Amino acid sequence: MDDMYFSLEVYDQIDTSPERPPVIDYKIWFDGSGKSLYEFMEKLQAHPLSGFTFESEVFEPYGHYVTKINGMEQDTDKNYFWVLYIRYLGNLVTEGVDSVRPHLGEKYIFAYTQK
Repeated sequence: MDDMYFSLEVYDQIDTSPERPPVIDYKIWFDGSGKSLYEFMEKLQAHPLSGFTFESEVFEPYGHYVTKINGMEQDTDKNYFWVLYIRYLGNLVTEGVDSVRPHLGEKYIFAYTQK
C-alpha cells in the first residue's frame, strides 16, 4: 500500500483568523493500517526529532482524552481544555483519540480552549 499522510495541528488558543498559523503543524506519514490517532501520536512523541509530547487520561466509555500537549496542561479550575476538531475549528470530535482512525489527507486540530 502507498504511503499516505494526515495533518496534526496544535493551537494554544482558538483563533479562526486565516493569518494565524498553528503553534505546531505536523504531516504524519503512514501506510493506511487503520491505527488510531492515539497510536500515531505515541509514535510521533517517540520520534527524537519531533519535539512533540502529550499526556492523556482514559474516560470511559470514550477512551483517551488528551490533557497536556508540549507542556501545556489543561486547567480545570479555569475551564481550559484540549479540544479535538476534524478538518476545521468548530467541527468537534466527540470520541477519544483512540477511536479516531486517520484518513488520507485529513486534518486533525487540537485547540486549547476555554469552555
